[in-house]
Amino acid sequence: MKKLLTALILGLFVLTLSACDLLNSPGIQNILSDLTISGVEDIEVAVGAEVDLLEGVTVLGDDEGNYLDDLTLDSTCTITDGILDTSTAGTCTVTYEVVVGDITTFQTITVTITADAITDNDPVITGAGDVLVEEGMTFDPLDSVVAADVEDGDLTSSITYTVTGPNGETTFDDSVDGIWTFVYSVTDADDNTVTVSRAVTIGELLWVSYGYDMALNGDAYTFTYSGVTAQFWNMNAQYPLAEALDASISAVEFTFTGELGQDYIFKAEGPGNAYSSEVSVTATGEEEVVSVPLDTLTAEEITGLEKLVLFATTVDGAGSVTVHSVQFVMAEPAWVAYGWTMTQSGSDYVFEFSGTDANQFWNNNAQFAIDPALDANATSVDVTLTAPEQDFMLKIEITGGANLEVPFTGTGAEQVVSIPLDGFTAEQIPQLSLVVLFATTVDGTGTVTVHGVDVVVPEPTAWNAYGWTMSQSGDDFVFEFSGTDANQFWNNNAQYTIDPALDANATSVDVTLTAPVQDFMLKIEITGGANLEVPFTGTGAEQVVSIPLDGFTAEQIPQLSLIVLFATTVDGTGTITVHSVDVVVAEPTDWVAYGWTMSQSGDDYVFEFSGTDANQFWNNNAQFAIAPALEANATSVEVTLTAPVQDFMLKIEITGGAFLEVPFTGTGAEQVVSLPLDGFTAEQIPQLTLIVLFATTVDGTGTVTVHSVDVVAPEPTTWNAYGWTMSQSGDDFVFEFSGTDANQFWNNNAQYTIDPPINANATSVDVTLTAPVQDFMLKIEITGGAFLEVPFTGTGAEQVVSIPLDGFTAEQIPQLNLVVLFATTVDGTGTVTVHSVDVIMPAWIAYGWTMTQSGDDYVFDFSGTDANQFWNNNAQYPLMPAIDATATSVDVTLTAPVQDFMLKIEITGGAFLEVPFTGTGAEQVVSIPLDGFTAEQIPQLTLIVLFATTVDGTGTVTVHSVDVVLPS
Repeated sequence: MKKLLTALILGLFVLTLSACDLLNSPGIQNILSDLTISGVEDIEVAVGAEVDLLEGVTVLGDDEGNYLDDLTLDSTCTITDGILDTSTAGTCTVTYEVVVGDITTFQTITVTITADAITDNDPVITGAGDVLVEEGMTFDPLDSVVAADVEDGDLTSSITYTVTGPNGETTFDDSVDGIWTFVYSVTDADDNTVTVSRAVTIGELLWVSYGYDMALNGDAYTFTYSGVTAQFWNMNAQYPLAEALDASISAVEFTFTGELGQDYIFKAEGPGNAYSSEVSVTATGEEEVVSVPLDTLTAEEITGLEKLVLFATTVDGAGSVTVHSVQFVMAEPAWVAYGWTMTQSGSDYVFEFSGTDANQFWNNNAQFAIDPALDANATSVDVTLTAPEQDFMLKIEITGGANLEVPFTGTGAEQVVSIPLDGFTAEQIPQLSLVVLFATTVDGTGTVTVHGVDVVVPEPTAWNAYGWTMSQSGDDFVFEFSGTDANQFWNNNAQYTIDPALDANATSVDVTLTAPVQDFMLKIEITGGANLEVPFTGTGAEQVVSIPLDGFTAEQIPQLSLIVLFATTVDGTGTITVHSVDVVVAEPTDWVAYGWTMSQSGDDYVFEFSGTDANQFWNNNAQFAIAPALEANATSVEVTLTAPVQDFMLKIEITGGAFLEVPFTGTGAEQVVSLPLDGFTAEQIPQLTLIVLFATTVDGTGTVTVHSVDVVAPEPTTWNAYGWTMSQSGDDFVFEFSGTDANQFWNNNAQYTIDPPINANATSVDVTLTAPVQDFMLKIEITGGAFLEVPFTGTGAEQVVSIPLDGFTAEQIPQLNLVVLFATTVDGTGTVTVHSVDVIMPAWIAYGWTMTQSGDDYVFDFSGTDANQFWNNNAQYPLMPAIDATATSVDVTLTAPVQDFMLKIEITGGAFLEVPFTGTGAEQVVSIPLDGFTAEQIPQLTLIVLFATTVDGTGTVTVHSVDVVLPS
């Protein structure tokens, strides 16, 4: 369903936006932070007048919820069920108060009851605020517009209106885009007439507002906001990206005018906020441009961006922000043409050239700026291109300096032209700034397409030799050495660069090698700093030489950067083969002790403590790092332990933030201490990082054994209740409801999240339930889009309510994400039990043929079979459930005309069998034997396909059954 966005959101539209649109806002969670009471003002009435103090009153939250049911009245008047007692003249006050959680708001009015009749009051029209209507949506000008008069009561049925359309029309047509001006009028019994004007703007809305009021003026969207909280993300404006962005877009530019000195965030966001780019800006009060760069995103992420979002972030900020335009900025092209014509096709650059001059071919060319600079180790630059069979040249150069020209001849097909860099020094390679492409055939004409420019850098080796000869054999590094000098053996060696950095918890580095029976040395070092030398003697066989790291601090270990291997036997000669270098890291522990002694026994952690200090017990403790993060819906963390009969305390905390302390006394036996999480918000729970165990008995001594730490979270449910009470009994979901409101039954419901998505070929969703003999409704929907409502009456017994899907397209069916159950009988009360939700699939699916069902038979009409492509049109039967591994055949019973056909059984993308057959014009059985498949393959068979293979064949095939044959 498309959205109706109004300046004053009333009735059904509030519910539509809060129940549907907010669910369609990945990465943004609307949380109630403010309430507004409307329709309340001082009253003057005559004695005996009938006054309903709740008439016309609304209570809306900034989460777009309706909280009228939470409204209470406190008064010095007498009030019964909202009706004011006007039997006695006088003055009193009425306070309208709403309390939701820790949020409270109220308004107080004065009521004057006069002894004399009050006449000649003007009527009042409400609900006629300006609105925006999404193009293509039906709009009723009288919907939610109400008129009332003190003397006459409800005058809504007397409202009339005139309309002026964008082109001067006087009859409203909601299919015409533009601004329609309505003038509403109502006259009371005293001939008092009032009029109210409203603007209704119809068109394609690029932005959607959540918690802001939105107005459209030409192409500019103005968002009015107030009461911004620290949770500013609850209110925002969103620009859905209806089509995928081009991967070459480098930025999104917003032209906007905001409130002077207030802060805003402009954001480009991927699905579920999985990735994004955002920019914060302080407004100048003038029209300005803010650019959100996309260069931190991959090409796939750019094309996958789902929406643009605007937030007002200044706490307590109020005002408006106008977005004048949104521009998508393309990245600068990698190539530039001089004298040639250049176009882009995807990532390809296409150059058209003509009339090459023999003496001045260099005047016309295409140039590629090298950015970023080449790696000094690069060996070549490879240009992949398609060029005609003419002569060309590639040139690489340092601007105004060294260069290399590489002539080549086009092949007419895609080819790679390599520009070698071995003629440049390591200092020059990073200075190379330009690649230039020339056409050198005199009077040459044609088109060159450059597909890519790639820099070739050799794979780095783990080891490098200095004064020795190094070769590689698989993963082994082989070093030949000779003539070791007693005084300068360190000049010749092999070096291993440590990358990535060692873990601070590493205990040793083990080098596995084979060396002759001579003396050697391994050295590990921080370049220019701490080091350790480990002499060893080769054994002539494979051996492990361990370099212990316990002499280094935890800060030094990650700084170790080099291992060096020396041969130290004077005049030694031979070969060393290094097989591997392995870092040994101590197994991490869940708990760490500070001032206590810790040991492990299986999965248990045992802590010995003594001499607890009354004033500083917190100095000595055991700490448990929470990893991974807790789920936001976790309800408690339970620590199972055995502790002596002394006092202890468990503390759970966000490092440097919120925490909870739970004192407890040990029992001397195994016990569970629970840390409740209901005092933390859903945002805080995943931020909890640490559990700390303290011994708090003064001078206490003993041993605590922690057996486990367990996180308790509620089991996820497929259904959720809103305004109803839900419980589970086995696989059943039981919902209790009461007091259904005729006008707002949709406020209370049960919702079923569809996951995984429905198959595009599904025919219906069947809900099995037991409901009382009252009226109900099931609704299936794409959040914020297409939907279907199915009213039904409960039978008091188990029944199946089917939601047909034939009104949705194949593209829409997998997007259906919610089933909603409503009770629609006014003041209805009772219990609904949902037993199951089942997706119904047809046994067969037709592609290019027409399929109908007759009882259990599937009837396929086919025509015009193409000899070369008969496989394009067929009927397919998914094999569900999997076939038993012992099955011997699959038998298809069918009636087909006397033409040629084929049955195929297959593992998708794998083994298959084709069985040609000729129809008999009567019922026949075609058997697909399975003896050519293995016992492992048979259960993997996923599909049977029926083809018509007679050229230009036409007719009807009826499939009666598909039977799996098992051995007797």
